[in-house]
Amino acid sequence: LAGSERDMQAMLRGIHAIVSTLMYAENFFIVLHNAERDTIRFLYYVDQEDPACPGDGQEMPLGAIEHTLTWYVIRDGRPCMGDAEELRSQAPGPVTVIGTNSYDWLGVPMLRGGQHDGALVVQSYRPDVSYAESDLTLLQFVGSHILTALERKQSNEDMEQRVKLRTLQLA
Repeated sequence: LAGSERDMQAMLRGIHAIVSTLMYAENFFIVLHNAERDTIRFLYYVDQEDPACPGDGQEMPLGAIEHTLTWYVIRDGRPCMGDAEELRSQAPGPVTVIGTNSYDWLGVPMLRGGQHDGALVVQSYRPDVSYAESDLTLLQFVGSHILTALERKQSNEDMEQRVKLRTLQLA
């Protein structure tokens, strides 16, 4: 997908489609963390209950989601999984809920070189769908590859932009 001609959003939709074939992922998002600026951006966001993307896909301070499960996953670099009660017991502090409470939630950090570069999250609003350790392992595996795919895609898009700019300069 990263090497294809698709734009970034099409590539991310493709990743979501692949994850959906491997586990329940109707509600799925990818959030990137910029450690230098301590900001986040919801790069991809699909949610049946809360369709509005936090921050409208724009960069915002990590503190804007302080004490949410996603904040803990990014800040601590550790996965969280379970229902509301299990998640509260896993969090090292208070938990703030933004949006609709899910029946089951699974979030994994996207790590590179010990850096917490973001999080990958799936959640279920259905009582008959919950996540297992195998889903956690799968999502961690996918998360590491998503970072690589994002870097490749961004590099390709940057190069295309430079070529367009240079072509305009030459014209």
